[in-house]
Amino acid sequence: MREPIAFQLSSSRLRQKMNTTVQKSLETTPAASNILLSVCIPTYNRAPLLTVHVTRAFSLLTRYFGNNFEILISDNHSTDDTKHLIEEKFRDIKNVKIVSPPKHYPTAEENLCFAIDMCRGEYIWTLGDDDALVPETLASLFSLLQKGEKDFMIFNSKIISYYGNIVKQISIPCLSPQLNISLLEFIQETGFHFIIAGFSTTIFRRSAVETKSFREILNISKIYSHVTWLISQFHDKAFAFINLPLVFYRENLYVSGPSDHWEKVAQRENLFVGSFWNISFLRQMDYLVDHGIIERRFLRTVINHGVQGRFRYYDELLSQMLRSITYKSSSDVPSVTKDDLKYFCSWLYEIDGENLFLILLFEELTRNLGEDQNIDDQIINKIRYIFAANCNMKWYEVFWCYNAYGYAILCHNNRWFAILMGEFDNVDFLLQNIDFDDFENILFVRKSESELLTHLAKQTRMKFKNEAIKNNAPPHDLLPSASASPLFVIKPLPVRVISVYRQEGTKGILKRIFIRLSNLCS
Repeated sequence: MREPIAFQLSSSRLRQKMNTTVQKSLETTPAASNILLSVCIPTYNRAPLLTVHVTRAFSLLTRYFGNNFEILISDNHSTDDTKHLIEEKFRDIKNVKIVSPPKHYPTAEENLCFAIDMCRGEYIWTLGDDDALVPETLASLFSLLQKGEKDFMIFNSKIISYYGNIVKQISIPCLSPQLNISLLEFIQETGFHFIIAGFSTTIFRRSAVETKSFREILNISKIYSHVTWLISQFHDKAFAFINLPLVFYRENLYVSGPSDHWEKVAQRENLFVGSFWNISFLRQMDYLVDHGIIERRFLRTVINHGVQGRFRYYDELLSQMLRSITYKSSSDVPSVTKDDLKYFCSWLYEIDGENLFLILLFEELTRNLGEDQNIDDQIINKIRYIFAANCNMKWYEVFWCYNAYGYAILCHNNRWFAILMGEFDNVDFLLQNIDFDDFENILFVRKSESELLTHLAKQTRMKFKNEAIKNNAPPHDLLPSASASPLFVIKPLPVRVISVYRQEGTKGILKRIFIRLSNLCS
């Protein structure tokens, strides 16, 4: 199998904005072992599915890894026959081991923290108890682990429904076989809760982590604590995104259809359901801020790549907070307390300090929020109005630098964009729903400003009289080739989509997306 071709991404601009710290000494030292890979499977009450899953995983891993692996199952005190079935099935196979924490833990994150300490392999692969392996990728995985060049790797995946139907052939569209970037840059491009949150696509070096900090983060907030922990451990270590599908990532029923899953989790944790994505999340982020890993304004740079397309994480944060404030809980758990709002305002000062009117409204809401949890609807409506305007802001207004050669030049996360002037009304939709590439002069993407300008200078277009053309651009013969590889999550736009866009515009594309979704769901 052909080895991945990597290219190195400069992260100097990112590091200038953040205070990175050297990793502290490890709390625990893993036992000496000649095992290359520990496959760590936290589980609870999935005995029949787990037995089939482990049987198949054991067969495939034996084929590609020989005897150089272990499967460690952490049974969270299941009430079904999990332990009995696994021990009966794999009684004489030393590569498969089942352990249990000292007591039942309410969350998979706590079970994962316990299980990591039990792993003996040089690398740990955290695998969901219902996500099937992609056989073709295991040979490449073995080769990558033997080389040992990376401390942390996230793989691509295929997405299947709960019942096994293919939903998406690839989770993250990407042209490059491998991206050697920092973990923080990866999060800026893909978000906190869509890619890195999945157990089954992450593999990391055992000696590079300690679980004391994991338990500290669990004490702050349990849900998504593993994401914050991974960031704390690997923000300054060798990371790569491997563009190979490692697993068939199985959607849960609460993703595939209506469910009260998160409501149940919130009741169990004595939290309001929305807090997972606002207050609890921000408290975890403060752990990273306090340890010098990120600054609070880092959230303004994060663009989530989720099932609903691309969106700014800051907008999602505001949306979830509004949802929390206006939620009418049927339980005794308050949706948002006065202390929560004060804490949220302190974040707003640093994330969006220029939006003073919005901060004043939240502070007024904090003062008016009494013990009876009454909410001033007029203030809420004003906040909603500002939020709606915020969401409707065009991306060119947020990331615009200057105009040149008839294009608006934008910069975001070390990536340079050129949008044809006059096409602004549709750019927002294209950026959020279609992966980036040079499609028919609507949008150009290049990994450096000079390369982009060289590319634009070759376009035969009439310049606008009022544009400010860059005068300090270097001579064209000193610039890199305009055909160099694009930067990240870039995929050519299909010709048929371009045709629909030019003939029917955004509405035509939306119509076809809706028809396709209807066919998938019917």
